[in-house]
Amino acid sequence: MVALAWLLGRDEVATVIVGACSEAQRAANLQAAELMLPAELRQQLDRVSQPDLPYLHWMQRFRDRDRF
Repeated sequence: MVALAWLLGRDEVATVIVGACSEAQRAANLQAAELMLPAELRQQLDRVSQPDLPYLHWMQRFRDRDRF
């Protein structure tokens, strides 16, 4: 539920697709829309999910590593 709430609060996320195997899971997933995460928790989640380099940059470095 926290992961869904975090995604719903991100500006760059247009939609969140959820799947549930039971009525209880569906209800818990829907509650994520009402969950307000504290700013500190949001910042921690943002920090740990931030990649070191975007895909193209690290791939280019990997590919060109023998050219320097």
